[in-house]
Amino acid sequence: MTSALDRFLPDYRHNEVHEMVIAASPERVLQAVEELTVKEMPLTAILMGIRTLPARLLGRPGQTRDIARPVLEVAQKGGFLLLSREPREVVLGVAGQFWRLAAEVVRFSSPEEFLAFSGEGYAKGAVNFSLAEEGNGKVRLRTETRVLPLGKAAARSFALYWFFVHPGSALIRHAWLRAIRRRAER
Repeated sequence: MTSALDRFLPDYRHNEVHEMVIAASPERVLQAVEELTVKEMPLTAILMGIRTLPARLLGRPGQTRDIARPVLEVAQKGGFLLLSREPREVVLGVAGQFWRLAAEVVRFSSPEEFLAFSGEGYAKGAVNFSLAEEGNGKVRLRTETRVLPLGKAAARSFALYWFFVHPGSALIRHAWLRAIRRRAER
């Protein structure tokens, strides 16, 4: 079965996958994914603050740090586009030059624009949350992040960036899953 993530970013050069079993219904887990706030993930707030520090120091307007808003909503305000929301999967996509000190993102108005984008020197990324029933009232929540650099220069720049950022990215994904589990199992 093809996932929505496979439809939006089937080819990629970098990815990371994390998963966790949660004792809750699929509907409750999806609700937790969609309602989770940055406030529920203090480590993530700190790491994202560090990531946006260069832009703030350069005097560029940064993303509002509204820790009471849902994470997915904050991500969309920051340039991610909701590509798909299905009963068992949510997918967001983004394109930009993430390796720049004050990373700029490409703003898309539709999933079709995201699919068609092929700007040399940029990278396309997508992240999903997918659910699979495990039985006995449990759900396996999986998140995958995929990135496709577009062109040789972007591939080199992103590889160096990913070398340094990947450990923090993995910490954020683990914190995200733990916070979703806490919220869903309440």
